[in-house]
Amino acid sequence: MTPRCHTPLSEEELLDYWIHATPANEVDSVEEHLFSCDDCSARLEAMSSLGAGLSSLVRRGHVAGVVSRSLLNRIQRDGVQVRL
Repeated sequence: MTPRCHTPLSEEELLDYWIHATPANEVDSVEEHLFSCDDCSARLEAMSSLGAGLSSLVRRGHVAGVVSRSLLNRIQRDGVQVRL
């Protein structure tokens, strides 16, 4: 059994990395940690899977909600039909 991570990346750090919002000067250290840490890599994989599932539901129109103007613009640019 592998030991638990003693310096886990925060949820915010993982999310930033997943959406490519990690500052350029921090990407190498985050990737180094992820490549050497099974715990944090598994958490990132779970976040990615959850995001993919949620994205699929939203794109099929199975989720309703309030979104920001910037998100609305982004998904419309991606070709998603949006009902207002």
